[in-house]
Amino acid sequence: GKLAPSLDAPRLPGYNRLDMCGGVAKGKGFRDPGTFWTATMTGLSPGDKVHYRYGSDADGWSEPGFFFPRPTPDMAVKVFVFGDLGTHSPDATEQPWDSVASRNSTDAMFLESLGRTLAFHVGDISYAVGYASKWDDFGSQIAPIATRMPYMTAIGNHERDWPGGIIAVEDSGGECGVPYDLRFPMPGTDRDAPWYSFDHGPVHFTVISSEHDLDDQYKFVIKDLAAVNRTITPWVVFATHRPLYVSSTNSNIPDGDQTMASQLRNVFEELLYVAEVDIVLAGHHHSYQRTCPVFKGACTKPRPNATADAYMGPVHIIAGMAGAASTTNIQTPQPPIYQMVDAEHHGYMRLNADKTTLSMEYVRTDDSTIHDKFTLTRPPPPPPTPVKAGRDPRVA
Repeated sequence: GKLAPSLDAPRLPGYNRLDMCGGVAKGKGFRDPGTFWTATMTGLSPGDKVHYRYGSDADGWSEPGFFFPRPTPDMAVKVFVFGDLGTHSPDATEQPWDSVASRNSTDAMFLESLGRTLAFHVGDISYAVGYASKWDDFGSQIAPIATRMPYMTAIGNHERDWPGGIIAVEDSGGECGVPYDLRFPMPGTDRDAPWYSFDHGPVHFTVISSEHDLDDQYKFVIKDLAAVNRTITPWVVFATHRPLYVSSTNSNIPDGDQTMASQLRNVFEELLYVAEVDIVLAGHHHSYQRTCPVFKGACTKPRPNATADAYMGPVHIIAGMAGAASTTNIQTPQPPIYQMVDAEHHGYMRLNADKTTLSMEYVRTDDSTIHDKFTLTRPPPPPPTPVKAGRDPRVA
């Protein structure tokens, strides 16, 4: 179709070396990030195919691209889900934290990107860890996907953690969240407060930061989950980079897998169960893991006289297998809550949902086949109650 007149793109404030917290991010790893621009399209209708390009007459224009606006709650959605991706240069340039598997994952997702409606990256984004040029490499690597659909993220330890923060380790290389905040601004977030929520078709996503104070976020989560209308968005996904449940032998202080999982459970587990959250989505451990519906460390059982589609508890998913080197410290014997654990392969997940069904599939990139899948069902929402003529619907 014909391209509409151009939108003016305001310049965003950037960042400089002094904004970094230390380490290589403030030293040899720093590179001026250049200029950032932003533009907002309005008047888009769900189902339309929107064609666009970016640039200027002075500096040249990109190739035309396209995307589809956010689907309505009555539309089915198809979402890519993954974490801990990283980058790999196709010319084999030597770089820190190189991840060949990440390129396999992004290439595979691009090949099936037509018809997908969202990409959700649950933390540990580029693994730049202070080397600023890797953010540009990462942007180029995900561009074939991110220019076709929304690319939503949760912050991870390799974006945020540095001494002086809540988790005083050096995992960000001194970036302390600054490049991430500017390059991946999520809706409704403030500087260094990257928790938010959004609706995508019939799915509500509540996204927190496992790298910030959890008590501050608890108030946000209570308010957010209380406002969910399950007749509009019947499915609820809670996302955090670090998992609440993980098969791992790492109990180190202060940031071991089990140490952090225990803290997250203490703050959020009961709330998520009471609010009937369907999926708890995480990364961080570089593996694929899926639990049964679980509460307080055990698989839940159906309540007496419950229907087949009655809520039993959240299924916990770790999708940290997209690119970074596999984490093999799996518990032996395997705790009984885990229905699938794979710490040897890389891949990504597909989440497909409509009003009554949500399914997820784990796809390995070495053979492009599904190696795990499950389906949740809900009864159709009741039809709206008809309002008699002359009656004020606001009066009970």
